[in-house]
Amino acid sequence: MTTRGRILLAASWIACRIPERSLFRLAGLAGDWWYRLKPGRAAQARRNLQRVCTALAESGRGSPAVRAAATDPVALERLVRSAFR
Repeated sequence: MTTRGRILLAASWIACRIPERSLFRLAGLAGDWWYRLKPGRAAQARRNLQRVCTALAESGRGSPAVRAAATDPVALERLVRSAFR
């Protein structure tokens, strides 16, 4: 087994033993970290979500948050950050 495989197995073993609430917080922190570390990926996510939100809003579909993100940059950024989490 490769080193990468062993690391994934160890991470899986640990994740299965951490309480769910703590695991969600840890995942959220990792997502925030990734969002800040990879601005190019965030820009790509922003462009893609803008297209999706605009299409959904134009067809009258999507949640209120999604429809708001079609025209409001702050609402769009909330969705982008959420996608990384």
